[in-house]
Amino acid sequence: MGRDTILIADDIQMDRLILAQIFSSDFNILQAKNGQEVLQQLEENHDKIAVILLDVIMPKMSGLEVLRQLKTSGETKNIPVIFITGDSDDARMIHKAYDMGVAEIISKPIEKYSTERRVRNIINLYNEKYILSETNRLQEQRINRTNEIIIETIASMVETRAGDDDTGKHIYNIKTYTHILLEYLNGTAPSFSWNKTQIQEIMLASSLHDIGKILIPESILLKPARLEHDEFEKMKKHTVYGCKVLKGLKGLKNIAADTFYRYSYDICRYHHEKWDGKGYPDGLKTDQIPTHAHIVALADVYDALTHRRVYKDAFSHEKAIEMIKNGECGHFAPWLYEALDAVQDKFKENLIIS
Repeated sequence: MGRDTILIADDIQMDRLILAQIFSSDFNILQAKNGQEVLQQLEENHDKIAVILLDVIMPKMSGLEVLRQLKTSGETKNIPVIFITGDSDDARMIHKAYDMGVAEIISKPIEKYSTERRVRNIINLYNEKYILSETNRLQEQRINRTNEIIIETIASMVETRAGDDDTGKHIYNIKTYTHILLEYLNGTAPSFSWNKTQIQEIMLASSLHDIGKILIPESILLKPARLEHDEFEKMKKHTVYGCKVLKGLKGLKNIAADTFYRYSYDICRYHHEKWDGKGYPDGLKTDQIPTHAHIVALADVYDALTHRRVYKDAFSHEKAIEMIKNGECGHFAPWLYEALDAVQDKFKENLIIS
């Protein structure tokens, strides 16, 4: 919906009528006679309003108080506000208004021609700013999505080389189970606090958890039997190799972002660490293991158990949960076992045995 409305706020009815007369031929007009009415109008019409013409001195709430509230709300902070005031000689008020984000200050008495031109100039300026911002946002989305596709393609190539018969499914599953766990844990403790962007970054980073396998010989990756000791030692190095590969991918915008690179690095290196310190490559234990890497580790183990690999058949959901809880796949944090108990039905809903 286009912004085709001007909100005029002034406790003097004649001033509201004068301003309405100037703009009513090209804009819909909303009126408010005090600050509280301004906020009420905005609550219902914030997506329609092109500009707010706001008197400074009004009953119940001053123009400055209204401006302060507008600039702290995500829905209204980008709507331009023009002060209409009879106190244009009040330097302190003018400085404060501009510091708070007012777009323009017009003096009373209202002069039709200059007022109309100045208001239209502000509307056009903010429209151009909005269009530029939207263009940049859409371009950013396209770049991010392109890089997501590249990242997931690289990850799929690794999974294919590792003998995954369902190329891409393992990556999708890990992201799904990771998302379920993150959503359950989010906010349950001070260390479990992720915003929407961080959750998306962790999910995407989980796609790269096994990227180091691209440097592991196929004779080891595809061996349809238990690995010998020396073979397993080579396989364990995929965690370290993965971190080296990530450094070579830092030209991608997603990976270059500090938080995403940290998530990717941690997940790549530490997704085989165990709560009791018996994992690899660094033998980390308990809270030494980054939370996001530990969560992805559980998602990885569950998916590996419930899908066929070259060296084993798929286990049922119930058997996989039992094996994880019994510590047959290494030990996880108590809070992660608790989370698994809470979300295991959601895991099962998303499980397709291959």
